[in-house]
Amino acid sequence: MIDKANKRPLYVQLADDLRGRILEGSVSTGDFIANERSLADDLKISRVTVRKGLDLLEKQQLIHKIRGKGVFAGPPCMRHAAARDEFVYDKAIGIAADYHIEKSHTAQMLNSAIEYLCENDYYPMRIGYVNARSQREVFKYFKEYLKGMIIRPSPMESEMEIQFSNISFLNSVNIRTVLIGHEIPGISCDYVRSDDKQGVEDAVQHFIDSGHRRIAYICDHRIISTRRERFNGYMHAMSNNNLEGMVFDPSVLKTGEKVLSHYERGFLLTSLLMESDMNPSAVVAENDMTALGAFTALKEHGVVLPGEVELIGIGNDIEADIYGHDLFHSLSTLDIPRHEMGRRAAELMIRRINYPVGEYLTVNLPVRLVHKGTTRS
Repeated sequence: MIDKANKRPLYVQLADDLRGRILEGSVSTGDFIANERSLADDLKISRVTVRKGLDLLEKQQLIHKIRGKGVFAGPPCMRHAAARDEFVYDKAIGIAADYHIEKSHTAQMLNSAIEYLCENDYYPMRIGYVNARSQREVFKYFKEYLKGMIIRPSPMESEMEIQFSNISFLNSVNIRTVLIGHEIPGISCDYVRSDDKQGVEDAVQHFIDSGHRRIAYICDHRIISTRRERFNGYMHAMSNNNLEGMVFDPSVLKTGEKVLSHYERGFLLTSLLMESDMNPSAVVAENDMTALGAFTALKEHGVVLPGEVELIGIGNDIEADIYGHDLFHSLSTLDIPRHEMGRRAAELMIRRINYPVGEYLTVNLPVRLVHKGTTRS
């Protein structure tokens, strides 16, 4: 179970071992696993390490703790059901995403869905998984406990086929599903999304209406579906106004095998852009992280914003604050309505549970341009 010579943290090894035993069925739902002290003694590790491993599994809804008794297999709704002497599974809704679930932009959506479900006497269960392949095993495990599942799919196109199969499996066992944020082409379920394509198109049109003609786009539209939608919005606006696109993507960078962060990509691409003869008067970046890299590069090249060049990011993403509070709060951006997306997803879930037969709905929420310090309003 634990290999102290292994470089992986001991609490992760403990969590991985118990997770494997639970998902493969060698530990059944409701089974007593152990208590912290006995696990620590048996494995000769500290109780702090044991607690960290168990906390990780509890966040993933795979175990629950009962005070004075110990740790048991199965999601926390079992603990609540036992405490209230009632069966709550018909009110349990999974809130599922990969382990980036704690990232702020995803958490904003999912926390809003959780809040609305709680207000309406449902029991939301946060469910995490590593990738689309492990998603299937997690879905198989939780199908016994859930009435429905709100899923934040991975936007990676390489995982679309696997996710299609996984969500089709949920439909086959009568688990209601609502997708939020990213679409799985061809799947039959309700869906809530932000209209990123139209939002970017409107932002570029705003630049054009303000007199700009040399509008650059900094992106990587080859891997993730939402990035391609944003890119298509840019190209559509430029084409409608008979303007040629000025697209800078990572294919022009000579970085070898190094994987660039969004910020690094924005900085390097914008530096190349400013050293070229394109001379843009406005720049749209694929997200706020990329935009902040572009912002830094423009300032280092002595460009005055927004007087000489205007700049827009996408997302209004508080995660971008890590690159500087003042920098982030100066960035004009397209605000994705994540709180409303979560709430609408929860509404669709409750509707689908109460009225299981009916047309599947797609809710497209508008994206709003927020003027700050890098655009002229």
